[in-house]
Amino acid sequence: MKSEFNVVPQSPLYTFAEIKIYHLSIYALVVYDPFSFAKYDLSALVAMLDATDISSWRKPCEKQTMLEKIGVVRELLDEGNYRSTYDMLLHDIKPKLTGLKTDENGVPWGNGVFKHPWIVDSTLRAMLGSAIDAALADIKACGDQLQWVPL
Repeated sequence: MKSEFNVVPQSPLYTFAEIKIYHLSIYALVVYDPFSFAKYDLSALVAMLDATDISSWRKPCEKQTMLEKIGVVRELLDEGNYRSTYDMLLHDIKPKLTGLKTDENGVPWGNGVFKHPWIVDSTLRAMLGSAIDAALADIKACGDQLQWVPL
C-alpha cells in the first residue's frame, strides 16, 4: 500500500493537507484554518463558562467579568489583532481561570503560579486550561501565517 501526505499553503490564512492512500482508493482533503479553529475554541470556552455554577467561582461577579473579557478577546481576533488576542488570553484570562502562568505548551512565565484563581474547582481549572491552550495554539498559528513572532 502506498500513501502520500502533502501540506500545501494556499493563502496566509488557509493551509490544505492532502492525504492519498492508493491501495484503498481513499482520498481525503483536510483543511486547517487556524482563524476558524480559534473562533471555535473561544466559543467553546464561553459555553464552558456559561455552564458553570456560580459556586465554581471565587466571587459571584467574576463570571460575568470573565465573559466580558473573552468578548474583548473575540473582538480582537475578528479585527486581526492576533498578538493582542494572544497576549490577553495568555497573560490576563488564563491565569485567572487556571491559576497557572504557562503558555500553550506548559512553559511557565513569571513564577508560573497565579495566587488567587477565580475558579475554585481544580478539575474545572484543568478543563479550562486545555481549552485555553487550544485557543492559544490556534491564535499563534494565525499570527505565524502572517510572519508574526511573539515576544
